[in-house]
Amino acid sequence: MATGEFGRQTADRRTLEQLISCIASGDNTAFEWLRQSTGTLLFGIAYQYLRNRADADEVVADVYMRLWQHSERFDPAKGSANAWLTTLCRHSAIDSLRRLRRRSELHDSVEARPEFAQDSSPESIVECWQVEQSLLAAIGRLPIAQREMILLTFRDGLSHRQISSIHAVPLGTVKSHINRSLKRLRHEMRAAGNYCSA
Repeated sequence: MATGEFGRQTADRRTLEQLISCIASGDNTAFEWLRQSTGTLLFGIAYQYLRNRADADEVVADVYMRLWQHSERFDPAKGSANAWLTTLCRHSAIDSLRRLRRRSELHDSVEARPEFAQDSSPESIVECWQVEQSLLAAIGRLPIAQREMILLTFRDGLSHRQISSIHAVPLGTVKSHINRSLKRLRHEMRAAGNYCSA
């Protein structure tokens, strides 16, 4: 199908798949048409995570750059083009959210560190570091799905509903996985006698 025909079609599954196939061959017209067809959807997904227009625009731009560079990775046998694009967008938004949180946490830790060092003994600081390492090791022993959900919840600050959307599982399943993971982590930490007194 010639790219000139895309403008007369709705952006259904077949059309998006054809566009991505053309993009893999370096077709700029197909690329621009796909951007016009999916831009609003992807921006909405990115904004849901970031709540900032500039950050959401940056995520969408990143998604299209990945699409242009790696469109050959799309496999229609594994899912629709729309699902592939929205998954790319969610992953990019989560990566952006992590970077923003790390910057904030770094700033907070730098501000708090002198007070922590003044009020706490070297032994208690080492003790807390050891507890943190034990907790990270315990998280690493969780089943993959549970580990990812725990990290998305407590490291990245995502809601249960957002995690449900990312993993494409019911909300109740997410809550169940997280609750089981927390019980297991508490049990392992208590069994090892790990606690932080600082």
